[in-house]
Amino acid sequence: MMPGQDGWNVLDKLKKDSHTRDIPVIMISVLDNANIDSIWTVEDYFVKPLDKTDLIETLERVRKSMKPEETTILVIDDEEKDRELIHSMLDSEGFGILDASGGKEAIEIIQKKQPDISTV
Repeated sequence: MMPGQDGWNVLDKLKKDSHTRDIPVIMISVLDNANIDSIWTVEDYFVKPLDKTDLIETLERVRKSMKPEETTILVIDDEEKDRELIHSMLDSEGFGILDASGGKEAIEIIQKKQPDISTV
């Protein structure tokens, strides 16, 4: 429900780009649409309000499969308060965080610094 495009459109753009298609994506939405058919797979799907424990468990599972020294997460959400909430959940967990307020900004950020994981 981001202005101009929704998370599924952002996911589609990320997965169609050869530079970003391998970035694991975690969907977080106000809509309970986990059954939406998508040609792209996501690591997990959460409905807001987001449970910190569930998010951390998913991120740790993804991080273990990647084994980077520091895991950078790109948080894409049009609501600043929601990005801040995710920051507060992850600040003490050893993740680097990049912020984007929408799909266009996310693509611009990814062109400069590719994250290890993205939340949409």
